[in-house]
Amino acid sequence: MPRSLDLEAIRRKESALSTLLGMMDIPSYRLEKKDWRWFLRNLGTREHNREHPMFETTMSMLKWMVRNGSGKSND
Repeated sequence: MPRSLDLEAIRRKESALSTLLGMMDIPSYRLEKKDWRWFLRNLGTREHNREHPMFETTMSMLKWMVRNGSGKSND
């Protein structure tokens, strides 16, 4: 796959993740940093997040970002 498509996929995932994470119980300063690795480790620590209907989808997207994108959106 050409690199430009990779970057476009990452940009779209970042946008979707920002939307999903905005619906969950996360400190605002963490949302601003967009440290995907932190979210992957800590998102499920709050029961409200684990019970969110989009929790599993969000976790899958975070795993994809860490594997294919970067640990942080601003890297």
